[in-house]
This record gives sequence, structure tokens and C-alpha cells, in this order.
Amino acid sequence: MAPTIRFIRRSAGTGQGLDRAPSVSLNLLSIRESADYAKVSQQTIRRAIKAGHLKTYRAGRQIRINEADLVQYLSQ
Repeated sequence: MAPTIRFIRRSAGTGQGLDRAPSVSLNLLSIRESADYAKVSQQTIRRAIKAGHLKTYRAGRQIRINEADLVQYLSQ
């Protein structure tokens, strides 16, 4: 199961506490999971990232791809 990220926005002005942003969930996939999903090689996914066709999210050295972005790329 891919990790889910929820964004939290700081309160404007006062700096007190955190306000919850509208629930935004990203279903993030690793390169391997993306390749399995698309039924292509990992190298194909890496080429699409390098060409700018797929937006990535990074956490340290880990690269993640939003499932919705992958589906949109595959439908082109």
C-alpha cells in the first residue's frame, strides 16, 4: 500500500496553531510500483521523469510518483 500524504497549512497572520487544509491525499507510488502499474520497465518510468512527463515528489533520496499523474501520463 502506498503512503498517503496530507497537507497542513499554517494559520495566516497570527502564527498560532495549524489549520487543516482541505483534505488532499496523494497516492504515491515508487518507481517500481509505477512500472508494475503501467506494465513497463523501471527504465521507461525513469526516462519519462527525466523528460519531464511525470512529476515526482522526493523525500530524501526516495522518489515517488502520484498515481493520478501516472494515469494521466498513460492516457496520453
